[in-house]
Amino acid sequence: MSVNGIRRESLLGVPVDYVEEGQLKEIIWSLSDNKERNLIVFLTFRDFMRVRRNKKYREMVEKAALVIPVSRLITEGFRYCGMDEPPRFLPFSFMIRTFRILEDRGQSVSFLGGTLPEVNAAAANMKASFPSLKIVGRYKGSFSCAEEENGVLTAVKKSAPTIFLVGARIRRRWEWLLSHLNEFSPGIFVYDEDMIDIMSRKKESPDEKRWQKRKDKGCLFVYWHYRTLLRKFRKKRKAEAAASVSELQAESPVGFEN
Repeated sequence: MSVNGIRRESLLGVPVDYVEEGQLKEIIWSLSDNKERNLIVFLTFRDFMRVRRNKKYREMVEKAALVIPVSRLITEGFRYCGMDEPPRFLPFSFMIRTFRILEDRGQSVSFLGGTLPEVNAAAANMKASFPSLKIVGRYKGSFSCAEEENGVLTAVKKSAPTIFLVGARIRRRWEWLLSHLNEFSPGIFVYDEDMIDIMSRKKESPDEKRWQKRKDKGCLFVYWHYRTLLRKFRKKRKAEAAASVSELQAESPVGFEN
């Protein structure tokens, strides 16, 4: 799925979107109005590498309305390969901006994850921070039986929130959201492991300045595998660019001497 005004490029076959902060309001409004089920994916380095080996996760990323890079390793990989470096966002900061944009229109939010006290605390804190944002549902992340899960699915569909956030302690995590996506009404859908914990103040808000400086290499073997893939990809791009120049020169009309 593509969004008007957003440029999508691929690095090592993984799609990533160029989302400028100045465009964010128009993008969120567009997603809230387009009558589709719009996934927003926050792509960490670990997730980037997962796309290459996990068919289901690749499906989720490819069908997402927005793929937001989180890791510096991803954005610097674009630059290393001679491409424009896409803006990256801290998921918490992106979501706070999104809530403010939706609040300006008096739109709605629903969320699932965590324990019942945590979602109640998150709802109370959201109401205090975004008083004009309508909270139309809050659900704990564990289900005692299939009937309870089906009841939540039905309630979310009926309430039709503008944005539905799925967070911590939901069984199957992002796969749960992907598997049930078509059962919901149109809107914006986000999976983020930490957001409900932060909203309930179980976790502290992340320090954005510190996050901007962090490099999440993770497993060194995976990191060096990534660097090897980037070198091959850059070499291929340079060879294709050189071949393209040669073709243009060959197609140019030959000049005549006087």
